[in-house]
Amino acid sequence: MKELEEEVKEKIDELVDERDISEKIADIVHDYELSGTKWGHRNYDQVFDTLRDYEQWYNSAYPLIQEYLPNREDDFKTAYEKTRKCLELDLEYIESHEINGAGTLRSYIINGVELQISLLQSIPERVKTERLKAKKSVSNNIVTNETQKAKELFDDGNIRASGVIAGVALERHLLTMCESSEYELDFDYMDGITSLAQKLSDKNEITDDEQRKLEYLAGIRNNCSHASEEEPDRREVERLLNQSSEFIRK
Repeated sequence: MKELEEEVKEKIDELVDERDISEKIADIVHDYELSGTKWGHRNYDQVFDTLRDYEQWYNSAYPLIQEYLPNREDDFKTAYEKTRKCLELDLEYIESHEINGAGTLRSYIINGVELQISLLQSIPERVKTERLKAKKSVSNNIVTNETQKAKELFDDGNIRASGVIAGVALERHLLTMCESSEYELDFDYMDGITSLAQKLSDKNEITDDEQRKLEYLAGIRNNCSHASEEEPDRREVERLLNQSSEFIRK
């Protein structure tokens, strides 16, 4: 899905970089003339060329709005209709909106195009948010299943395995927190609980008390992961299960 995010951003950048459409429209706007009550263009060839370019631009941009900002689709269409009617000097539209000067007409057109560009520019962040939401949802489901599995192993007397699975669930949750952070965290998917907790604490995503608790839980998890003749302390592993579940739910 990240590849999709990059593709969408590239397409948006192309459309926004075609800001010459806005400049062409601005050129037309400055070419309006009003003689008495009669509107006109000094250069009709330029108007036709710009209307064609604007139509192509709109038809490329509109599907992106439909797909990623459906709640703003009407706004995008309204801006398009307003811009076209003003560019074409639709007298009925101009009179109904009491546009009585070239300056007002220019504002109508430029504001419409700028609104469309602003909507397009907001799409990449929307796509990124949706990607993170989807990834977080999947991660949460996996963590829930792993936490439940750890509890079942504990109830069956498989203390060591229970501690390992609980640690994996906690680690996965911390990775999701790093991915979802508004900050650019320098983390690696091979980082353990202690390292991830430190990075989150540095950005105040978790408190100092939470960091210390996570370090303590990481120690219990490590005891379960390492081969030794003695079984991990049952009460410690139970604490790992309970406190990691509590942290994840929070």
